Amino acid sequence: MKRGLPIGVFALAFGTAWGAEIERVEPPSWWVGFEDSSLQLLVHPYAGKAFMAEWTRRVMAEFPNFNVVGEEWTNNPLIAAYWQGGAVKHDGYRSWLPSVMDFPLQIASTPALKEDEAWNAGFIRLYESLANDVL
Repeated sequence: MKRGLPIGVFALAFGTAWGAEIERVEPPSWWVGFEDSSLQLLVHPYAGKAFMAEWTRRVMAEFPNFNVVGEEWTNNPLIAAYWQGGAVKHDGYRSWLPSVMDFPLQIASTPALKEDEAWNAGFIRLYESLANDVL
């Protein structure tokens, strides 16, 4: 295993318009082999979900200890859960993503720490977000 700095961000958005299908991603072998390497797909849902699912499946098949993090910037845990791998969705889609950024929890954190406690404010926001992690 090569030693080096982990690669944390890999933006697929370069040169593509919103909604455009990406047809090819360079082989990941030059960075996947680094110890503790991971990849954050900043535009996973926007790059074409069929392509990204197949790309992620192939990378994970060749490098099973690699981590790919998909990003879906939403505060809705149902939408974020759709992109998480490990389950077949209502439409048959399978993303193969080992992990998805937990923006619902992150978005709930700031007001939870700033607001006064109430039935619908303060730490109840973190509780409600964590309660939805079962999705």
